[in-house]
Amino acid sequence: MKKKSRFKTRTLASRKLFLSTSFFLVLLFYAWIADAVYEVHLPSVENPVGLYSTEMQDDLTLTISKAINQAEKSVTLVIFNLTDGKIISSLREKSCSDCEVKVICDFRNSSKLEAKLGPKVKILKRDIKGLMHIKMLIIDNKQTWIGSANMTRESLRHYGNLMTAIDSEPFAEMASSKARSLSCNGETFLPITHRIFSLGPQNIELWFLPDDAFAVARLKKLIQGAKKSIRIAMFTWTRHDLAQEVINANNRGIKVEVAIDKKSADGCGKLVVDMLLKGKINLRLSAGAPLLHHKGMVIDGTTLVNGSANWTKAAFTSNDDCFIVVYPLLETQRCYLNKMWNRIIADSTPAKRISD
Repeated sequence: MKKKSRFKTRTLASRKLFLSTSFFLVLLFYAWIADAVYEVHLPSVENPVGLYSTEMQDDLTLTISKAINQAEKSVTLVIFNLTDGKIISSLREKSCSDCEVKVICDFRNSSKLEAKLGPKVKILKRDIKGLMHIKMLIIDNKQTWIGSANMTRESLRHYGNLMTAIDSEPFAEMASSKARSLSCNGETFLPITHRIFSLGPQNIELWFLPDDAFAVARLKKLIQGAKKSIRIAMFTWTRHDLAQEVINANNRGIKVEVAIDKKSADGCGKLVVDMLLKGKINLRLSAGAPLLHHKGMVIDGTTLVNGSANWTKAAFTSNDDCFIVVYPLLETQRCYLNKMWNRIIADSTPAKRISD
């Protein structure tokens, strides 16, 4: 009886091991299939500005990993939070080649990062009064990725985010200058003020915060200059001055649509939400569990604002943050952003007055 019992136990254990191993292999197979089937299009000299968003089912993890994997000389990642396993693996593998890999991150989110990235990745932990909140990737001083997504599994695959990739050496050089100015002890070099870059038929402005004192004024001017429409998707919005500018635009007949993350709207954004609703703004709040993590605006369907900066006081005064302004948008970009907006709206509900 004991021999049968032992045999039965060993058999059950073997079956469990077989099933767990088979399940793991199936997961690996499907992951390999996904990587093989999903086609990643990176920006190029012919198409220097690329848009990538989670709402449009773009796989940001695979896309950014491919950008890192194709680096030949250098990779610089300036990021608030880095936990995604595939991104970490790509950075680590690239550092084992002749490629220089540097990560600049917020000290609050860098626990055990050295062990994950390995000894060849240079890590600078930014310790300042505000947050090191920039989300920027620079490849070979030629290609720059800027947007709202952190390098976490949730942010890259589930949260609402938009990344913009720019293939331009002058643009990348300015981004690299900002990266070089950041240090782990909280000091910075001379402020880096905005510049305008021409890429074919388009212009791109690059703004770093808190370096540029005219950043808020630039956003206000864009809102004031709207002729037909304003669409804003924002994670955290606490600035009353920008809310008032949007209300003023609405009052002069501009079609204004706003979507804000519900968790943020129920928290620190309550006053601005109530202010916008009192101003009769068409306001919607995200309805699902994933965060609406965007920090962007589209003016008249021709101008895009995108970046890491929420519309808060800290973003413009104490955080390391940034945003870009792209204009005029190409027809393909306009269609892309329209579809993205429709999906944001589909995953939202109309906001109601807090006092109601």
